[in-house]
Amino acid sequence: MNLLAAHQHRGETAFTTAARMASAIIVTESLFSMDGDIAPLAELADLANRHGAHLIVDEAHATGCFGSHGSGLVDEAGLRPQVLATMHTGGKALGVMGAYVCGSELLRQLLINCCRHFIFTTALPPLIAASWLDALLYTSADDAGRRRLHDNARLYRAQLKRHGIDSQGEHYIVPVVLGDDTRATRAAERLQNQGFDIRAIRPPTVPEGACRLRISIHADHDTDVLTRAAAAVAEAAS
Repeated sequence: MNLLAAHQHRGETAFTTAARMASAIIVTESLFSMDGDIAPLAELADLANRHGAHLIVDEAHATGCFGSHGSGLVDEAGLRPQVLATMHTGGKALGVMGAYVCGSELLRQLLINCCRHFIFTTALPPLIAASWLDALLYTSADDAGRRRLHDNARLYRAQLKRHGIDSQGEHYIVPVVLGDDTRATRAAERLQNQGFDIRAIRPPTVPEGACRLRISIHADHDTDVLTRAAAAVAEAAS
């Protein structure tokens, strides 16, 4: 079963097991984009169940990277039947513009007919739809790529630690918090001058005093690149 088919099939189950009216909706990311940490999805699902709420999960940074078919952390945790909907972007791991919501047919029809963002929005071109299909099929089958991604993330974090840098979070989003705006900006500039596309993240994206370098590890990074990048970050952050 490919990624899209898995989403559609499991989405029907999700809505039919939680089709009651909810008094509240819990919305969370699965993998947070700035700190690189993972939401406690099982605990949130339990909380939603105990209080008659629905759970919606933004899988933007987990799509393609987690789950047996790259469908995200909800499926990896076996929580699909307890989640009303998941949201997935194409502009990260899939490399395609646009995004989609995964849920039941009833939820799909509700969004198409009632969501203001859709009603007067021009549909994506057919060429983009074809690119989506190719990306989903490729990503669904790319278990080796997911393994390389997580292996590379562990290697890079280990190299940072060897240089005395404690990075936050886990997995492939690696934030190195420097605190000061000027310090983060200068560090990013030094890294870019060395050929590393690493940016400074500053307020309002993160709180005051929490400016950082945000590194995103790829499956196609080799050991030499990761080792040099870790050393360069350590030097720039010093």
